[in-house]
Amino acid sequence: MYQVIELFGDYEPWWFLEGWEEDIVSFELFESYGEALSFYQMKGEQFAQLFPKKEEKRDQPDQDVMVAFWNPDEQRWCEECGENLQQFHSLLIRTVSESVTPLSKTVSEPSSKVKICRLQKEA
Repeated sequence: MYQVIELFGDYEPWWFLEGWEEDIVSFELFESYGEALSFYQMKGEQFAQLFPKKEEKRDQPDQDVMVAFWNPDEQRWCEECGENLQQFHSLLIRTVSESVTPLSKTVSEPSSKVKICRLQKEA
């Protein structure tokens, strides 16, 4: 089984910083990689219409597995690091065996809670 995960947060999905799961907006489960890839591509096309910037990462050639979209004007102020942080709308495909996300967790909109700066934690 495969998950297509949608994230919204301060970092592109390939960083997998501690607590990245808190940025999950939603996810869908699929039996085959082909089904997951079709959904991922459809969502990616929708995001491309909404956000002018895009960057992709691939585990293997010709296999899209992670993508981040953003609008340069969509930023939030981080008190801990004293700067504006870009906000990213991201998609990724993971096998369920790789997943650290409880299958019962779904969030319908980005969290409005105050975030702790993960950049400070990593330093």
